[in-house]
Amino acid sequence: MHKIDTPEVRGPLPLAGAARRARGLLLLLLLGTAACSGDDGSWSGPVSEPVEAPVHEDAHLLPGIFGVTDARHDGDRWWVLDHQNGRVVALDEDLDPVLSFGRRGEGPGEFRFPSELLLLDGGIAVVDNPLQPRVVVFDTMGEFRRETSPGFAECERLQLVDVRETRSGVDFLAQCVDISAFQRPGRLLPHFQMGIWRWDPQGDSVARPVWSKRRGVREGMALDDEPVGAVGPSLSWVGTASSPCLEAVLHQGGNPGELVCLPELPRIPVPAERMEELSLLVERMPFRTGSLVRVPEVQPPLDRVSLADGGLVVHAISGETARTLHLVDTNGDPRVLVEAAPLDTFVDGDRILMTWQVSQGTMVRQLRIP
Repeated sequence: MHKIDTPEVRGPLPLAGAARRARGLLLLLLLGTAACSGDDGSWSGPVSEPVEAPVHEDAHLLPGIFGVTDARHDGDRWWVLDHQNGRVVALDEDLDPVLSFGRRGEGPGEFRFPSELLLLDGGIAVVDNPLQPRVVVFDTMGEFRRETSPGFAECERLQLVDVRETRSGVDFLAQCVDISAFQRPGRLLPHFQMGIWRWDPQGDSVARPVWSKRRGVREGMALDDEPVGAVGPSLSWVGTASSPCLEAVLHQGGNPGELVCLPELPRIPVPAERMEELSLLVERMPFRTGSLVRVPEVQPPLDRVSLADGGLVVHAISGETARTLHLVDTNGDPRVLVEAAPLDTFVDGDRILMTWQVSQGTMVRQLRIP
């Protein structure tokens, strides 16, 4: 069993990743933006608090950055989203900053609530304002190119959970909330429609639903008895740009250490010339329609799931300040990959970027999945 040494991170930290965003977004929805933003547009929602941690020899300090909310690797660089300052920062292979662009604001090329990064053909995009998403596109030199605010078909109220790019466009994992449900007797939380909306950034002005699931929530429990969080869906979304037919929504199953793959997304066209390639991927991957992956070493609650080269990375809660990363390979076999990883840990391809805050800024460390 191969394990990777990581620095121990101490101090109270909130939920990371999709779970943290879901909680913050629902608070935004229920309390209004005034409760979560200052007059200057600064964000005062849940972000990691500064902690002092042992500095590993290959960790780097990013001064002045307090709160990395997303990070993507394009094969040459890490692109990280500095949420507090409204900036995108490019890091080279040595994790040294080489480029920074963007700022707080509501004008062209500016962000108010930046939440996600997208790697598009020839550019970098930032998804801003999760309740009324704007997609702001830059080239790889940081020059502002365009922005757009796609509409969402069959969705009146939106709460964005996650975003992924695919060969067919950009997919938004979101829920539509019916506020009128508060007025119904015995209903403590509103109905919401969880789904995935696909958007073509090359010209389509409306994102179309490709998968959805209707849920009603009463007293914090789903009507179909699936486990949900107190303030948001316990969903992690896994997608791959090279195989759209294998994109799936995963949620924590009813039994310890189980991940259930929901039926594959309907109405996603697959070109005939790619069917052989896709069939080979299906042969290798155990996460097919209706499949069940047992991970006996992983105890609930599971925080989130990331797609990596060679399988799935399961982020399992191992304390208030840490997560244990388990790699489930293409044969369905799990093994411990990283112990005591910081909460704000990002997986892309064969890379892992771990980030944790100190008083001067954010420490970053990069690992390769062996």
